[in-house]
Amino acid sequence: MHDDLSSELDYNSEVERKRKRLDSFKKESLPPVPKPTKELFYEECAKENTKRQNVLHLDVYSRHKRLINQYFLTNPGSSSILQRDTSRDRTDIDLIRSNSKFLWHDDDEVDTWEKKLAKRYYEKLYKEYCIGDLSHYKENKVGLRWRMEQEVVEGKGQFVCGEKHCSSREDLASWECKFNYIEDGQKKTALVKLRLCPECSQKLNYKQRKHLAKSKQKEKSSERPTPHSASQDWDSSDDEDLIESMLL
Repeated sequence: MHDDLSSELDYNSEVERKRKRLDSFKKESLPPVPKPTKELFYEECAKENTKRQNVLHLDVYSRHKRLINQYFLTNPGSSSILQRDTSRDRTDIDLIRSNSKFLWHDDDEVDTWEKKLAKRYYEKLYKEYCIGDLSHYKENKVGLRWRMEQEVVEGKGQFVCGEKHCSSREDLASWECKFNYIEDGQKKTALVKLRLCPECSQKLNYKQRKHLAKSKQKEKSSERPTPHSASQDWDSSDDEDLIESMLL
């Protein structure tokens, strides 16, 4: 009798454990959501009508600003979508560089706004003396451009050495050079003036001095020396080789 009672209790406890375990897997039932009342519906409609009226009475530009501001406030980080692509933008100086000429003539065609801008900039330059870049003088490459107003006021290129990176004021010499350059795929020549210090003058005449030194060695070896004057050593007007124009 005692054994039968204990077996029945064990069975009931096992059934109770299974029931609790199954109940733990069951989803809790959510309480039913009450349907919105008519009063709530009318209240929301009134709010929407008020918003619509506030937008409709604005002009087009004010409406645009309001909608954009609301968009920014409700969508964080969305301003990057409205950023304009600036990769192809060109400034005035870019247009001047792409359409510039070392010398503009009266018969040159000025049929675009970019060319008009470049020519107008050219007309404001001072063309008595040039500013030069002699950083590549060993390669026989010289860059020249005309002087700007600020440089004329400071004396750069006339009372100060005309080399772009030099500020010497002592023992300046005037040089009249034949400047050969390439522009629009064509070889062109211009006669320009430079005011340079002795060191920069050596750079300007580097090729001529080099040729002269070689010729002197040949003459010395053949025992037929020929004297050369200082003016021949520094003369740069006889150079017929092409000097590529570089943008300063």
